[in-house]
Amino acid sequence: MKKLIVPALAVCLFGLVGCSAAKRDLNLGDATKVATIRTCKEAVLFEFDRAVLTAKGQAVLRQAAEQIRRYPHATLTIVGHTCSMGPLEHNMNLSLNRARAVQRALQTTYGITNQMTVVGRGPNEPAKSNDTLAGRQANRRVVIHMHN
Repeated sequence: MKKLIVPALAVCLFGLVGCSAAKRDLNLGDATKVATIRTCKEAVLFEFDRAVLTAKGQAVLRQAAEQIRRYPHATLTIVGHTCSMGPLEHNMNLSLNRARAVQRALQTTYGITNQMTVVGRGPNEPAKSNDTLAGRQANRRVVIHMHN
């Protein structure tokens, strides 16, 4: 089998201020993916207990859509997350609704037609500690993974 270099994207949707990008190779079987991972210091993608994108979240999603448009045949996995406050079942549903909100925005606002799968992880994969307000805000996020 031929080894492919396939562009991949893992965008953590937080906010634009204080963002930095890093690239790394991921060995995934016979294909190597190059992932661009964005991390941000300042960000509120979703308000507490809400699945509606904030203005900053919309700005970041617009930027992600520009990158996704370059790969119209790639498939997307959109993963929603929450902080740990509240019942687990509620947070699982909320994280799925956040992923669906991003999916709808990509499709209706930005015209992205890639095949998409949405997943809700709830509080199970925190980016930061849930012990602080800033950590909980960072955990209210959506990550988009692009696959060949």
